[in-house]
Amino acid sequence: MLPLLILIKFILYWFICRLAPKMLSFDVAALPKFAFKWAGIRLLVGLLGGILMFYAYALLQHNGLTDTPSYILSFAIGRYFEWLLVLVLILKSVGKSPPIGARGQLWLAIGVGVNIALDCAVLFTGAVDDLKFFC
Repeated sequence: MLPLLILIKFILYWFICRLAPKMLSFDVAALPKFAFKWAGIRLLVGLLGGILMFYAYALLQHNGLTDTPSYILSFAIGRYFEWLLVLVLILKSVGKSPPIGARGQLWLAIGVGVNIALDCAVLFTGAVDDLKFFC
């Protein structure tokens, strides 16, 4: 089931990265290739960030917080910074510089929202036994 989750995340990231040029007002020569590249980078950032978020989650749990506040303070906030890193890298690659403005914040919110929705769907269906490690 984990390979399917990775594939689903990649496809969702691809669609989100496809939105970036239009939402952030820049042009790319080959939109599918652009989206593929940045979806891959986002997936790698997520794998590395997931390890840090897992430890933050475990630390919060160890200190007595319940699941929901622990998730919000580790994974939900962590997701924002993962997407922010990808956004800054995208902007630098096309010669734009932050600040990212309202459209950039909307793009970040879409990315974070999709991540949280997918996490919830997987947790509620029990599709992956230990989603906390993979997230």
